[in-house]
Amino acid sequence: MWNSVARIRNLTYWWAVQLQEVHGQEPQIVLTTPLLEGLDGVQKMSKSLGNYVGIHDAPESMFGKLMSISDELMWRYFELLSFRPLAEIAALRSSIAEGRNPRDVKFDLAREIVARFHSAAAAQQAQRDFTARFQQGAVPGRRGPRLPRFSSRFEPLEAKPSLSEGPSIGAGASIP
Repeated sequence: MWNSVARIRNLTYWWAVQLQEVHGQEPQIVLTTPLLEGLDGVQKMSKSLGNYVGIHDAPESMFGKLMSISDELMWRYFELLSFRPLAEIAALRSSIAEGRNPRDVKFDLAREIVARFHSAAAAQQAQRDFTARFQQGAVPGRRGPRLPRFSSRFEPLEAKPSLSEGPSIGAGASIP
């Protein structure tokens, strides 16, 4: 069992004390930490559940995952993951109540966390890529103008009953 003065565990204090008493030990100091909900906002963050942000994820992936959390869950992430003082987090919450877009505050959170595991430059680039992709419709890694969409003037071809009739599909057809 634990033969130390303190351990950090994801256990409630009560449960840890009970476990020590069952094993005949004097209750010791126990520091517990809350579990962080995963991207789904329901279950704990877990790789096996696929609702996690990995510390080795690419900056763009990490940024995108953090932007996918709900506006309400964002506050829990701020409280447990951010190095910001609780008073500053409360001010951010107030700014949203006064009309600030929650997306902008979530940008701050995502940039902070990506910068911690990568760099500030990588976090800024991840935000630019995210904005280009989801607000401007750009495709990551592609430079230049977007390709035009196909027009709806093309009609679907009818299926032919046999392979021998296949060559006649295009006979007499022309492209306008």
